[in-house]
Amino acid sequence: MEQKRNPRISIVTVTFNCASVIEENIQSIIKESDVEAIIVDNNSQDNTKQIIEPYLNERVKLIANNTNKGFTEGNNLGIKAAKGQYILFLNPDASLIPGVIHKLADYLDENLQFGAVVPSLLFPDGSAQNYTRRFPTPAALWVESFVPQKYWNAFPCYRKFTCQHLDFSKPREVEQPAGAAILFRNQWLLDEYYFNYVSDVDLCKTIIKDGFSIVQIPHLHFVHHQSKGGTENKALRTILDLDNYHGMRYYFRKHGQNYYAIIYTILFTVSLFTRWIIAPLMNKSEQDQRWFKFKMFLLNKDIKQLYV
Repeated sequence: MEQKRNPRISIVTVTFNCASVIEENIQSIIKESDVEAIIVDNNSQDNTKQIIEPYLNERVKLIANNTNKGFTEGNNLGIKAAKGQYILFLNPDASLIPGVIHKLADYLDENLQFGAVVPSLLFPDGSAQNYTRRFPTPAALWVESFVPQKYWNAFPCYRKFTCQHLDFSKPREVEQPAGAAILFRNQWLLDEYYFNYVSDVDLCKTIIKDGFSIVQIPHLHFVHHQSKGGTENKALRTILDLDNYHGMRYYFRKHGQNYYAIIYTILFTVSLFTRWIIAPLMNKSEQDQRWFKFKMFLLNKDIKQLYV
């Protein structure tokens, strides 16, 4: 009997209340040959799992968690189950354009110095997204977290962070591409200290520390809805913000950037406290939310238990 060959690419998608987008994601995947889809559901409370179930077969697999294990552990469960030479992290609100995934894999086949390759992302209307970043600095993160968006580009640190000075008309080495779609060699796991955010940034840092580069290809595209992956709920957004703050502080310390960790902690502590001080101008709900954020950041509490 001929031995069954492993797929070339394993696509790992972590879901949590993604009923509005997951079918489009799956339908784009099953059109591709030589791939498997591993969907890890973090105990969705909508009908995400019911939408997935009719598609399950040898090429589409579901790992159904009975608790919310987060983006990081969810992806690691997918990687451990994967049989492919390459892993594609694909957000549930992202979908493939036919043939592109194998062109990305071909690029890694032909360019052994790269550990990961990413497409450029498009909104469903065909307009371009720019989620490519340099590795984070405290100043750039502060701008993004506390300055009104219309003023972000007034800060040189933010323009540099968001790569606005780079020419993306040709393949370009990058540091921190969008985690919504990243294809990499099947030799890394994520650091499970992170729950949802920052683990993709940490992965990119690890790939580069291990001697590889990461490349973004401008003419190869995936489609990506923005913030349609189960994170639109306002209460959940508060917890996700704290998750991001907590993860970034750990990221700086882990990678020997202790000075950055100190500056980051001071900037965010002062800013969160200031926002709470002016909270009496807001309604009671906003006051409570701002106090909660300040307290949790100051105490550096593990926020995993806050997820449901």
